[in-house]
Amino acid sequence: MIFYRVYRYAPSATAFSVLCSLIGYGCVVGAISLIAGALIIPAILVGAIGAFFIIYLGHTVADKIAEKNGKKNIETKAKYARIYCGEHPEAYEYLRSINPDFAAKFTRDENGKIVKMK
Repeated sequence: MIFYRVYRYAPSATAFSVLCSLIGYGCVVGAISLIAGALIIPAILVGAIGAFFIIYLGHTVADKIAEKNGKKNIETKAKYARIYCGEHPEAYEYLRSINPDFAAKFTRDENGKIVKMK
């Protein structure tokens, strides 16, 4: 089973996390096969590289990418602004003021829900 992080507002960070997890788990499998072949030192090195990909790149660096790209996507793309407003209704007016694409495509209905303009 492969574990990776999903970032709602930054699909590029999700893709990066998936890629790093796949590479990392591939390294772990490679390390196990090296241990089976009695190559302990190379197995430790390959396992450490796998851990680096999974833990540092797949989580820490992906979090930084998501923070940067997520904020940009919310402030410039209507789709992400709508998702964000669904979770944070108080941000509706602010996002309408900075995101013209969102302001042109979505509005609030009488129930306070964000709906697409007709």
